[in-house]
Amino acid sequence: MRNAGFIAVPVALVVGIVWWQLTSKGMEPDGDKGDESGSAPTGVHAQCDDGDPCTVDRYHRFKKTCIHVPDALCSGKACKSDSDCFYAEAPCLSATCHQGECRYMKIARDECVRCDEKTPCKGTFCDPRACTGGFCRHAPRECDDGDASTRDSCDAQAGACKHESAAADGRPFACTKNTDCIHKDGDRCFAGPCKAGFCEYREVANSQCKPCTGDHDCHGSFCQWPICTGTVCVVEEVPFCTDDNPLTEDTCSETRKGCLHKYREAAPACVGKTPADDGDPKTLDVCHTETGETLHLPIGSGRCETTDKCWVTYPGAGGVCLGAPLHCHHDDACPARCDPAVGCVLDANKDCHCKTDADCDLGNPCARVFCLREDGGACWGTFINDCIPCRTDRDCRVDNWCVFGSCSPDGYCRYEDGVTCDDKDPKTFGFCHGQRDDPCTYERIYDY
Repeated sequence: MRNAGFIAVPVALVVGIVWWQLTSKGMEPDGDKGDESGSAPTGVHAQCDDGDPCTVDRYHRFKKTCIHVPDALCSGKACKSDSDCFYAEAPCLSATCHQGECRYMKIARDECVRCDEKTPCKGTFCDPRACTGGFCRHAPRECDDGDASTRDSCDAQAGACKHESAAADGRPFACTKNTDCIHKDGDRCFAGPCKAGFCEYREVANSQCKPCTGDHDCHGSFCQWPICTGTVCVVEEVPFCTDDNPLTEDTCSETRKGCLHKYREAAPACVGKTPADDGDPKTLDVCHTETGETLHLPIGSGRCETTDKCWVTYPGAGGVCLGAPLHCHHDDACPARCDPAVGCVLDANKDCHCKTDADCDLGNPCARVFCLREDGGACWGTFINDCIPCRTDRDCRVDNWCVFGSCSPDGYCRYEDGVTCDDKDPKTFGFCHGQRDDPCTYERIYDY
């Protein structure tokens, strides 16, 4: 969800399709009954409620079963001890009982190693580890030599501290702000942040090294989102069009400003059905992939093509033309509409702020969305586990630093965090967003 840099979905992140409206505890389909396309029967989401306020409960229309995913962004779960808050299926979720209510924190995958008095942590000289809250957390090596004119760091290869008085490669060395730490070498970009008066460089992919202080300084497109790392602009291809249907190919359309979902093989709702010919040479006869009904749309120039940009039409199995409506969603709390001449119409100059999670409905059945009220009402979101179908890890890729995705043996995406966000405040929840040089945002979710 673009405002906070998905990802975390990415991600914070997520424009979707289908007929679902996200809420903080599930979704309600528009249809009155289930059909061959896999939509959920009436009331099934309510039937999936397991009574636990800290799980996201949803009916997976293609698995045809309920899924219950531990939700770190929750409140209201009563407890007497830490064990009351623990989820075995979420081993990297730190759970504590604070004043009778469960509190959660996502642990980065490289810190997700359990420890106790009998099982101490193992680290290296430059990456010492300390057992904190039952996890082997990073405990940075102190290399300060007391000299303000030198940059102090730890050399992992040498296993020793080093103290530099000048940049060996000619890059800017001393700094007062992140944008002082930018160096372009041909097509390669090396950039900040500025910490303790010195630049900490890393190579930044997908960047022209344009300086920035926020996403508003960067420019991209509908399918390629501009994100400020905190130092330079990058353009990311965020997988926000991915849905829960294993039978469709999901792509992003720049021209229509929407997500396209085309069946790779036969659409279940259209199997054995031939669209009825209305006898009008000016119309295209199409099978609606969500309902199986026949549509008569204004005909275009190509095969199975319509001039109505609010419909996605294409050739299907057996020469039958298939089609589905283009579902338009804004990346924040703004409304969106579809114009048959162009597709989705989104007011890019309008800034709409959310007040509740429901205001952030971006249409994706596999996303958990959240309204960041302390950030002025910005939408943020992340994918939930065991919802998005996959064949390889590539199908689950997010950004591979804030969120890592992988394809499980049963063919569904699972996600791990790359950063632990911990401000030591039990009233806040921390999560990773798109600004890599300052990756954590904290929201007071327990005061509302």
